[in-house]
Amino acid sequence: MNVNQECFRTIKDFNNNSLFRKGNGKSGVYIWGFSLEETDFTIPTNSKMFFPYYVGKAHDMYSRTHEHIAFLSGGNFSIFDIKECVQKNTLVGQIQKKYQKTSSNAKPNSGISLPNDSYPNLLHFPEGIHTLQKFFTSQKIKNEIDWMLKHFCITYLIPEIPQKTHNIDLEKIVGNIIGYDKLITERYKFPQGHKIEIINSPQNISLNTYEDLFIHCRGKMLSVQLGI
Repeated sequence: MNVNQECFRTIKDFNNNSLFRKGNGKSGVYIWGFSLEETDFTIPTNSKMFFPYYVGKAHDMYSRTHEHIAFLSGGNFSIFDIKECVQKNTLVGQIQKKYQKTSSNAKPNSGISLPNDSYPNLLHFPEGIHTLQKFFTSQKIKNEIDWMLKHFCITYLIPEIPQKTHNIDLEKIVGNIIGYDKLITERYKFPQGHKIEIINSPQNISLNTYEDLFIHCRGKMLSVQLGI
């Protein structure tokens, strides 16, 4: 399967550009997370400066991106203290799965609450409307959401021949390459019998490792960051 990859973009990159309005987005797979660069709205210079958070597929990826940003700011995703996760090597997918299991088995009024040392750096989990007052009143959560939106970045993988089955398989492949312990998304088994290549680069790049997602964008990312 051959795919094209659009370089990482921040929320600022979408500003006032009608190219990214609803209905213009192509079908494919997306990866979003957070740039660990100190400057706001700055794309990551390499894979170590990107904190992956979510992998998904969509028919219209620009519309889906808008939905995800709204979900993130509205409390519909798990919220972790990302900087603490980086320092302590916290695997957000692993922690979230542990919390989901505990929460689903807990009876009402069981007393389970966050923050909780059993779920390090997890500030919010979207388990129901009863969690929203804390979500909207906690200054720590407000500060984290503000940081997340300023450091949000996303990239798109677009199959050369768009097919629903290609998107389904590509989503699973990318999720497994990154590692679901690092993602808050649903887990899938790696589909067999596929070879993925990024083709909009000087030479085709086989998508076998997490680092491969960054290789062909690196020159463009540096030129953007340095203002060249």
